[in-house]
Amino acid sequence: MRKPLIVALLALTLGLGACCRAQAADDAKPAGKKPGAPAARYDVLYQFHMPTFAEWIVGAVEKAAAKEFGRQKSGESDEDYAIRKQFGENLKSGVVQAIKDLDDVSLGWRLDRNEKRTYVDLTFTAQSGTPLAQRFAQAKSLKTGFAGFRLPGAALRAHWVGQAPQAEAAASAKLVQMLREKELKKLDREGVSDDEKRIRKDLLNQIFDVLRDTAASGRSDGALSLAASPNGATLVAGGYVADGAKLQNVVRTVGEFLQNNHPAFSSLKLDAEQFEGVTFHTLAFPAPPVGDRDQFVRAFGETLDVVLGFGKEAVYLAAGKDAMKTLKEAIRKSATPAPAPNPFEVSLALKPVAAFVGAFGRDHEKGVAQMVTATLDRAKGKDHLRLVVRTTERGATVRFDVEQGILELIHAAHPRVGAFLLGQQAGAQ
Repeated sequence: MRKPLIVALLALTLGLGACCRAQAADDAKPAGKKPGAPAARYDVLYQFHMPTFAEWIVGAVEKAAAKEFGRQKSGESDEDYAIRKQFGENLKSGVVQAIKDLDDVSLGWRLDRNEKRTYVDLTFTAQSGTPLAQRFAQAKSLKTGFAGFRLPGAALRAHWVGQAPQAEAAASAKLVQMLREKELKKLDREGVSDDEKRIRKDLLNQIFDVLRDTAASGRSDGALSLAASPNGATLVAGGYVADGAKLQNVVRTVGEFLQNNHPAFSSLKLDAEQFEGVTFHTLAFPAPPVGDRDQFVRAFGETLDVVLGFGKEAVYLAAGKDAMKTLKEAIRKSATPAPAPNPFEVSLALKPVAAFVGAFGRDHEKGVAQMVTATLDRAKGKDHLRLVVRTTERGATVRFDVEQGILELIHAAHPRVGAFLLGQQAGAQ
């Protein structure tokens, strides 16, 4: 009986502590806060000082890593174990260094009934002068070469940009090299002709050259958008690679083989167009002859067009209605590197999704979609789920944000819960 009692007392203590800290956060003035410390007011706030627990947490991480990666598993090959061990070492090194560099960590929840939204913030503050603090500070100056791929009004949007430290990048490149060696040895064991083996090895080496060099650069940069509406759907995406030309050579070789051996790829056009230093290759999948043909044609046209493009240090993809036109416009708008609004963000707007389903879904799906659309109309564009990372001088905040439209949907499905979130009387509209 003692253990449950201890757990209950501990939970009560933590709960009271959270309430006290939440009240303190409401009363606190913004001035005098540490760089990276929570600046918003929260209804519930947990905070702890990492150096107090760092030694214990590092010990726990190292013990867990030793248990998971320290021994070869039954039936695991030497190659697979070496790769898994290297991955574990990379992961452990990064986590341990971050723990040692951190100063404060906080978890806050805010229910803003005036704005009709709610969010959860996980905030990290690094100790001054540490590598982690420098990394947070440098994130503010990063630029992206894919700003034009964040399409206004898209149902789904995401972007990412970062620069890993040299040691971390080198460790990632080493892991890629180990994966290369494993795949080459695997190919040697296959019963294929010497000519086929030579060609496949050359392709593998080119792919892994690009992956290794991209990892070694430590650079990550890219963005994507999925536009959806009653008029159709279009996907565009772009990302950084160390050598676009080398990756394109692989696509050309594989594409020529598919053209000659697979009827489904008869529409493949290699080197179809060039634009702003980017070479495009296209593929068109025809609408199905029966079944959902009408919906397919309305959503994508007579064919589903796919475009793959390669620049000097970039790879691009587009699919759907007006794929080529949309991709060219995104590339044109990305011609000049632009400051990144934040290091990472992904957002989902539910109203465009509901509108798309209402136009192209099955009959029972259309009814639900129309109800969802009517509910979201009250939010006037505030219908997003969003995960975003923002950085400060020596801190970063990971925020999960839920806007009004989502709360309205919760209210429609669960009136009591929704009334609490929106600050309404139960049953009120």
